[in-house]
Amino acid sequence: MPILIDRKTHVLIHGVEAEAVSIVQQLLAYGTNVTAFIEAGKGGTSLLDIPYFDSVVRAKKQSAANVSFIFSSLEKAADAILEAEDAGIPLIVCNTSSIPLQDMTEAQRILRRNGRSRLIGPGSYGIITPGQSKVGSMPGYMYSSGSIGIVSRYGTLMDEVAWGLTSKGIGQSTCIHIGDYPFLGTTVADLVSLLENDEHTETIIILGESNDFISLQNGRKEIVGLCLDGTKIKGVKMPVYDSIELLCNNFITEN
Repeated sequence: MPILIDRKTHVLIHGVEAEAVSIVQQLLAYGTNVTAFIEAGKGGTSLLDIPYFDSVVRAKKQSAANVSFIFSSLEKAADAILEAEDAGIPLIVCNTSSIPLQDMTEAQRILRRNGRSRLIGPGSYGIITPGQSKVGSMPGYMYSSGSIGIVSRYGTLMDEVAWGLTSKGIGQSTCIHIGDYPFLGTTVADLVSLLENDEHTETIIILGESNDFISLQNGRKEIVGLCLDGTKIKGVKMPVYDSIELLCNNFITEN
């Protein structure tokens, strides 16, 4: 099965403000199972025919939620992460960026200590397993089902690369934006390891910085990189391109 999310994914969402409502509508249109909203004081009400719950614990008891998607404000986001972790939600995707460092340091300490939840982000654009589920704001039409996994430090760049592949008839398995926070819950190396153990992924694309490629020399699957920070990467065996066109054309040449 794909990594992180698939057809069996059920999502609960924290912090449903005006922007988030639009994203929820996109998720529903794509086929993602959104089962609950979390906001204290709104329990028993609903939006878009989706129920509100006062807490993650109550939402989990009454739904099949296994992913928490966080849009909460800067002041509330770390608490939302910890609430999801305390309720035993295995995957937490945090869209909120610029969370106070002290709050996030404590949240990550607890996540590491307990080891029961994986955090993607903060500042994550999201995750998509094309044709099955997406937990993010990426345009679904840019992605297509296939065997190329993408791990990206840059949100919209992931869209561009996926579209470059899709328009050439080359699909993707699972695509993940790791986030833009200084201390991330899940690293590029962590996700590459997951994709290497995914039977549906044959090749992994990394959209990252020079250090990402230097640290990933001995992968079990083919790894291809795109680095746009202007660094000339030396001593790296994998092909690392400096333009989306060259990267995507690599797969046309192979096929």
